[in-house]
Amino acid sequence: MINSPVIYQLNERGRLEWRMTADALSLGDGKWGLQEAEKIRNDGQVEQLGNITLATRLDERVLLRASAPPDTVSVFGLPGFISMLQQTGLPANAHQVRFHQLLASPFLLLGLIMLAAGFTVVHFPAARGCGWFCWGWGQALLFILCPIWFICWEGQPDCLS
Repeated sequence: MINSPVIYQLNERGRLEWRMTADALSLGDGKWGLQEAEKIRNDGQVEQLGNITLATRLDERVLLRASAPPDTVSVFGLPGFISMLQQTGLPANAHQVRFHQLLASPFLLLGLIMLAAGFTVVHFPAARGCGWFCWGWGQALLFILCPIWFICWEGQPDCLS
């Protein structure tokens, strides 16, 4: 139950068409229930609506999950969770940042590996050092590409966008 809610209706250009106020707002069965609602147009006309309902794609489960911190959502479930939040109009910025951090972590590790390799390869003879260096690159690429491929292959072809 939300007390004294205000609902805004915007047009295609993002300008206010009207606003609706009510005494209380409750969510249930795919609809918002407004008690003693009134619609206020831009020209100042007030229309008393009484008790009304508005259809929504939002449900209680989505609202409860939306308040979860980004760290609590599995990396494999993040793309679907982000699209669910965006479809319902809830902010998904923190979850998007977390998803991109997780995708970038192999590159961070690769950078650290390359930094460490710069110090350790110097002490190997030239022939052995090149072999270890190439083997390390192969392992790093495998380490990077496999998780990204697996995440994107989970039915989210647009996960890198």
